[in-house]
Amino acid sequence: GVFVLPRQDLVLSIGIQNAGFSTKFVDKEEKLPTSAWVGLGYEKMVSGKTSVLLGLDVPYLVVDNKFIPQVALGVNYDMFGLHLGYRVNTTDAVFQVGLTATVKSIDFGYAYVPAQYLSATHRVSLGIRF
Repeated sequence: GVFVLPRQDLVLSIGIQNAGFSTKFVDKEEKLPTSAWVGLGYEKMVSGKTSVLLGLDVPYLVVDNKFIPQVALGVNYDMFGLHLGYRVNTTDAVFQVGLTATVKSIDFGYAYVPAQYLSATHRVSLGIRF
């Protein structure tokens, strides 16, 4: 994926996940579900080192022909951030909570997505700003 900053306070993101990949268990191969993502975020500084981020993320699940939008709210202080997300148009894994840390031009992220029907998801991310 790619993040683009058209303005200082605006972030646009696009990405593709699992495009053409598959997984194999024993002798059976399964194609991984492809998804395309578009996101938009607006960040507002509220005091010296504190900012608030509002976001909208719209993944499109290609196989299911389904959009699952997510709204997000984040609070950043200096190099750390706490983010909450809520997904609509789905019945499972509706909420998520994440933490971020930024060191120079590198972003480290972790998100926890509790689920009712399947196992909870733990997401780890690494971003490089250039």
